[in-house]
Amino acid sequence: MSEVQHVRRREVSAGEREGAGQYPRKREVSVLNWMGTLILSAIPVVNLIFFIVSICKSRQPSKRNYAIAMIILIVLALLLAFAGVAFFADELVAWLQAVRSSLDGLNVPI
Repeated sequence: MSEVQHVRRREVSAGEREGAGQYPRKREVSVLNWMGTLILSAIPVVNLIFFIVSICKSRQPSKRNYAIAMIILIVLALLLAFAGVAFFADELVAWLQAVRSSLDGLNVPI
């Protein structure tokens, strides 16, 4: 083996030990891109579609991780809302009836 091949082999093995080349450097996400992301995140139903597309198609790991985290938070919020309705259904119905009777006294059409 020649001296050049030996040095080149040593450089490659040192780079592999340090993890070089495992994650190619991606472009940073621009401020305008994040602004668009936040605007789409604020629109109900569109945000779910946007997050699913971001998980599947995004090249930036930060955008993909953001979409995964937001979907997890949305699912948790929906589970808490359904649990709240299930546990407090009687109180919710009583409150709605009280609101309706107070609106009937004001002659407000429902």
